[in-house]
Amino acid sequence: MRRSGISGRLLVGFNEGSFAIWALYPKFRVSLDGRYEELYTEGTLSDVRCAQEASCPEQGRLLTAINPDAVIARTGRFDAGGEAGA
Repeated sequence: MRRSGISGRLLVGFNEGSFAIWALYPKFRVSLDGRYEELYTEGTLSDVRCAQEASCPEQGRLLTAINPDAVIARTGRFDAGGEAGA
């Protein structure tokens, strides 16, 4: 990702966020990381988690609102079409 032409907002889960900051800053800004108690509201935590879950009924709305330029997702947790990934 560092060598790609992509940069900007990165939708990433809690566990991957701190690593993404370390590995990809300043090219990407993460949606969530280990500083959650100091930086993020409960609403933000909930929204990011839901945006990554295909079973969340609000996923499409949240993806539109978050508007990520890139997504790091675990297999089986995310699919923009609303189906669980393989």
